[in-house]
Amino acid sequence: MEKKAATLDEYAQNWMQDSEEVAAYLNEVLEEGDEALLLVALRRIAKNYDGGIRGLSNDLGMNRSSLNNALDENGNPTLKTMFKILDKLGYRVQLVPKPHDNHRV
Repeated sequence: MEKKAATLDEYAQNWMQDSEEVAAYLNEVLEEGDEALLLVALRRIAKNYDGGIRGLSNDLGMNRSSLNNALDENGNPTLKTMFKILDKLGYRVQLVPKPHDNHRV
């Protein structure tokens, strides 16, 4: 019997079990600077949360449709909502200086 090739979803489920891999993925997405791509990435991660989007929305105390809208590629979640989602998923935002950046504060 031939081995069945893993689907993209199956592959994603496997590597999304490793929080370091997920953090690296999110950091790559952030480097791209594309807000829609970040929301799509968070949606993928949220689908693998215990209970999926529904479980995450319950744990956040959010309406499921509000969470779906926030994580839609055309969504526009507040910073507060983003921080809540990231925190519940087990991540936090950390700012670091850009390399060779001469901007002064």
